[in-house]
Amino acid sequence: MSIKTRPPQPGFVLRQRILARTGITQAQLARGLGISAVRLSQVLNGHAPISTDMALRLEMVTNVAAEEWRALQMEYDLHETRRLARTLNELPRLITGDHCNDEDAEAPARFAGMRPRTSFRQLS
Repeated sequence: MSIKTRPPQPGFVLRQRILARTGITQAQLARGLGISAVRLSQVLNGHAPISTDMALRLEMVTNVAAEEWRALQMEYDLHETRRLARTLNELPRLITGDHCNDEDAEAPARFAGMRPRTSFRQLS
């Protein structure tokens, strides 16, 4: 994803796609999730992330998979970190070469040659 294309804050998605479309109030959703209204408000306003615990609660209440909630949060967090941490581009590449498929290599060498955004599934 391009740094210029900002993904939606997960709390905004929760507010717009769940609360606004269903007419459920924040207080009702907080009760349904078994959390305080303050905690829900923090999530809705982007002051707290959607944790794994929150994602599981949201899955039970909204019928949207916990993985989807966590994926939204991860995408948002990665974007914000990339945007704010310009020094990441200055970090040296410590692992180089093409040793990903070398079965005899030591564990750290398994990751040699990986390009950024390589899936861990590609390592097996």
